Amino acid sequence: MDDRRMHPLALFVMHPAEPLGFALVVGLALVAAPVPLVAIVAFFGLNLAMGTLAHLPAPQLHGDRWPDRWLGGAVLHQGHHRTPEGDFGFFTQVWDRLLGTRSGGSTVAGPP
Repeated sequence: MDDRRMHPLALFVMHPAEPLGFALVVGLALVAAPVPLVAIVAFFGLNLAMGTLAHLPAPQLHGDRWPDRWLGGAVLHQGHHRTPEGDFGFFTQVWDRLLGTRSGGSTVAGPP
């Protein structure tokens, strides 16, 4: 499957280290603090729903509204599929802005 094409199944096309790292982070969080089962199910359900929505073949949006510039979702993730070397944020663009990995390499000090 071409990882630049938006398709709901593209959610599951990733480097093997990515799910292992995700499992490690979640596992450490569960060891560090007791978390109710309902919270775990809600987290994974939300993650699956957001990932599926972000990979829908929606029109190529521009992200002119403030939520599109700072929060994640389909607008941001379409940018990642167009330019895989940047736009890594999924739920937020904060790290991409701080580390200069947004498309075009702009940082938080640069234009939105």
